Amino acid sequence: MDELIFFHRASRTAIIADLSQTFSETFLKRHWPWWMRPIAKLSKMIEGWGYPPIDYRISFRNRATARPKIRELIGKHPEHVVVAHGEVVRTGGEAFLRRAFSWLLQQSQRRQLDDRRMIAFR
Repeated sequence: MDELIFFHRASRTAIIADLSQTFSETFLKRHWPWWMRPIAKLSKMIEGWGYPPIDYRISFRNRATARPKIRELIGKHPEHVVVAHGEVVRTGGEAFLRRAFSWLLQQSQRRQLDDRRMIAFR
């Protein structure tokens, strides 16, 4: 999967397509069947968390390549985050991105070794 992330410096706004989804309770009640709402909550695809769907997380490749890009975006200290699927994050954008991408930024000891080997192999 390819993903584009933009950062608008003047407004300190990050714009993300599919890698973060922040559905509100109102949106879920209005547009999702009752039986899917708990899945969205358990998957953390709700306001305050912003995880992508579980199938994205499971099938996500090139984590070693993505990590420094996400860290770079967080390092720009965004205040706002606009996502294609969900509510706009109007304040606390940097903290939101840390939560939303914690699944990607946290890695097991084994993955750290594998990532280092891949980078060294290039």
